[in-house]
Amino acid sequence: MRAYLNNEDRKRVLMLMAFRRVFEEVEQREKLKELFGEHFSDLKRGKSFIERALKHGLAPKLDEKQSKMIANMAKTHVLLLEGKAAPQGKEEVYMEADNFFDMAELAIGNNCTGCQLSDYQNCRVYQVLQRCEVPPADTKITNDDCPYKQ
Repeated sequence: MRAYLNNEDRKRVLMLMAFRRVFEEVEQREKLKELFGEHFSDLKRGKSFIERALKHGLAPKLDEKQSKMIANMAKTHVLLLEGKAAPQGKEEVYMEADNFFDMAELAIGNNCTGCQLSDYQNCRVYQVLQRCEVPPADTKITNDDCPYKQ
């Protein structure tokens, strides 16, 4: 019986193939060879183990259709390394709420303390805080004063 791989499993196999390729690229980088020193051979063994597992462990268990699906996915997918704070979508950034409000507090403290601007609506700090829906620092403000003025 041949193994069936769902889409997520095929993606994991692609990742293993990509790791193998990354090992090959690392082998070309003399600086990395130097940095790893005597342990560079551990990386080479890791590459060999992945190759052996894919070639002798997985490949014989896949039928032609599954193998073609993986080959086609390899043509249309790229391994991507993305930081946790990098944009998650077009205009999104992951950040815990406490960290967000700490940043807002620092922005207000560093820019709005003793501010005398009369045209606060043209102030960049005000505009950014408004776009991010940061609540006013002082809830008892008049219409003439900036809500973030300290």
